[in-house]
Amino acid sequence: MAEAILFSLAQNLIQTLASEALQAAALIWGFRSDLQRLKATTNAINNVILDAEDRQAEEHAVQDWLNRLKAVLYIADDLFDEYATLASRKTITRGNKCSKEVRLFFSKYNQIYLAIKVSRQIKKIRSELDDIENDGGRYSFRARYNEPPVIRRRRDDEHSYIHEDEVIGREHDKEAIMKMLLDPPETALAQDVYNDEEVRNEFHVRLWVCVSEEFDIKVIIQKILKSATNTSPDNQDLDQLQSKLREVVCNKKYLLVLDDVWNDSREEWLKLRRLLVGCHKGSRILVTTRSHNVADIMTDGIPRYDLKGLSAEKSWSLFEKLAFKHGQEQQSPSLVKIGKEIVEKCGNVPLAIRALASYLYGREEEAWLAVKDKELGGIGGQVDTTMEVLKLSYNHLWSPLKQCFAYCSVFPKDYTFRKEELVPLWIAQGFVFPTSLGQSLEDAGHDYFMQLQQRCFFQDVHRDGLGNILSCKMHDLIHDLAQRVAGEETRFIESGSRNPDQGVRHLCFSPSSSSNESMSSLSSLRSLRTLLIGRHQRYHQRYHIVVSDSFFDGLCSSLKRLRVLDIGMIGIQTVPSSVCKLLHLRYLSLNNLPIQSLPDSVHELLNLQTLSVTYCIGLTEVPAGVEKLTSLRHLNLSGNYRLVNIAADISKLTNLRHIDLSRCKRLTHVAADISTLTNLTFLDLSECDSLDHMPSGVENLTKLRRLHRFFAGSTGSSLVAINHLTALEELTIESREEEAYSGQLETVRWDVLHCLRALHLYDFHGMSTLPVGLQHLTTLRVLVIWRNADLIELPEWIHCLLSLERLDLFGCPKLKCLPEEIQLLPRLKELYITGCPLLKGRCEPNGEDWPKIQHIRERQIG
Repeated sequence: MAEAILFSLAQNLIQTLASEALQAAALIWGFRSDLQRLKATTNAINNVILDAEDRQAEEHAVQDWLNRLKAVLYIADDLFDEYATLASRKTITRGNKCSKEVRLFFSKYNQIYLAIKVSRQIKKIRSELDDIENDGGRYSFRARYNEPPVIRRRRDDEHSYIHEDEVIGREHDKEAIMKMLLDPPETALAQDVYNDEEVRNEFHVRLWVCVSEEFDIKVIIQKILKSATNTSPDNQDLDQLQSKLREVVCNKKYLLVLDDVWNDSREEWLKLRRLLVGCHKGSRILVTTRSHNVADIMTDGIPRYDLKGLSAEKSWSLFEKLAFKHGQEQQSPSLVKIGKEIVEKCGNVPLAIRALASYLYGREEEAWLAVKDKELGGIGGQVDTTMEVLKLSYNHLWSPLKQCFAYCSVFPKDYTFRKEELVPLWIAQGFVFPTSLGQSLEDAGHDYFMQLQQRCFFQDVHRDGLGNILSCKMHDLIHDLAQRVAGEETRFIESGSRNPDQGVRHLCFSPSSSSNESMSSLSSLRSLRTLLIGRHQRYHQRYHIVVSDSFFDGLCSSLKRLRVLDIGMIGIQTVPSSVCKLLHLRYLSLNNLPIQSLPDSVHELLNLQTLSVTYCIGLTEVPAGVEKLTSLRHLNLSGNYRLVNIAADISKLTNLRHIDLSRCKRLTHVAADISTLTNLTFLDLSECDSLDHMPSGVENLTKLRRLHRFFAGSTGSSLVAINHLTALEELTIESREEEAYSGQLETVRWDVLHCLRALHLYDFHGMSTLPVGLQHLTTLRVLVIWRNADLIELPEWIHCLLSLERLDLFGCPKLKCLPEEIQLLPRLKELYITGCPLLKGRCEPNGEDWPKIQHIRERQIG
């Protein structure tokens, strides 16, 4: 990130300098012309940044020039972001006349003095940037404009069920390792073996632990126990952990995979091995490592398998699969010839082949030749080949993508990245820029994520039933690359590790003891823009570390430059008011805290884009001040089961894109009217059991894509509102009718919902069959019918749902049979039937309905 951050710093500075609030203040105080000159200088420098970045590796003087520029841009970004925030707190009237509040936005101090001070600071920064621009003239930089890349979508990205061939050309290796287990490889191959059905059946317990560089016995035992029990046994001493470990392995036949081991201490390995005795005969430990020395130490007479590179044939097969469009290899013999030369230079290493092939997909022959002749021409020895090829793939990323990729190194190896969490973090740091007119930051961030995934920077992708990516991981080598390009500015540290440099700007801290001392060094890191505390441990234990409220108050007072603050693992009782003084803050996560309320001064966080306050067991109310957070885009209050009221009028938060109030079981009121939230794309009211009606104005939310749930019925809302929500992709409707079904579903114009892919119908008692209008949902892929006690039959027209892939029937006791036409659904792959006693016997082998469903790949009848 050290080499890619300049683009976003320059772009964000240009945008801030042009902000209406700052321009109005500058006009009053007489430094508007200075701002204009500063903006012009920044624009001129921004135009040559790309050329300078490309040359810095070979020209140390250019690297020094970039470092000078970066230091000044960081200062300028903080300074003008602060001024723009202060100015935006006041009301600006039309024209060039400003209200009294604007004239007094420096009223805390002597206004004339501050006006002079601000002007001097602007001139100082402009002078430094002018000097840097002039010094850059000696390098004859070429102006290059950072055009966003064309998104090349693969043909299989459109399908929800994607068989990702993570392991190609390893059939023989897999058989050899299976033989060793049942009668140390690369991670992807170990995963293939680990998930094999024969292995699943052979071992009582399967355990997976990512070890990486630090071979800490206590940490490894904690990870083993977490893999076995899905809970994290933190805050226990080694004796307690050993006792629990014996319970897990005692008299059980287990398979333990220790992935990516670097420890070369035989003594440490023997200590761990002694703790794993007492198991059932036939238990196995599978170790993956990239070090021959480690393999020698850990095997010592035990069978060992050295994984070689792919064969030339398999290497080409992998490259061909990823680099060519369907049928392109037959039409482009010249590309085939170039491609085979590129594959040869990749040294038969699968990860390197994947990275380059993914980059070349859909590109012209000129780009292929450039990679072969210019960029791969100097790569030699086998040892460095993989990392150099990966670095080459990184070099071809668009600058904002480089920043987003490097930022991922703030998380530890083997971390599970959730897309819906990662994109707002990128946005908060100013790394995301829309690539087309009208595109939202969230959609642009989604495209960034997809490009990184398509280029093999992410792997182990987990999708939902509609094919949407939920989470992913990074290969260890890719994570090494992210750390390398991020440099010392981005760090993940644990208690006891070397303290980060003072210049660190993005930090994920994993405390291991419950005391203030474990976090005492953080207050000196004044340049921090990201602070994540215990982020990767969040879902395994509620309060990993407890610090005093006063200590944390002082910590926040020291870290004034924060854009991202996640303190979800600190057991503080109250949120200190110092958090609300963080003018630059864009992202605040207060999940899993024992707090009862948010501070009244929360309204001061004018730049806040994401507010996540989930599973706070004492939270009963959201204060009115939240309605002043006009920059807010994501509001997540899910899981606060004691939350009764949202005092804030959220209809004023017109920038909101995402509202999650799911599992707020006591919530009785959301808002009277939400018609102003026209940018909203996600609204989740699932399991809000005390909420009996929808806010008015839902029909105005025409950008809404996911709506869970819409409450319909006598105390609910009219389903006619749905007719206006033509962008809907996922919809859950729950009936709150007190009497029999009134036919509300027939009021919906299903034929206008052209984007709908998932429909869930809950509690429609009295409905004997499905509304006839549903047959127009030709894009529908998932249909769930839940607790419809009077449903008697599915209609014959069900075969019109040509895209249907999954059908769930739950709690339909009167449903008598399945229609013959269910056999005509060409894409139906999953069928789940539960709580339908009349159907159960008919759908079992030799049952009357069995011939209708036996072709369906996944069936569960219960």
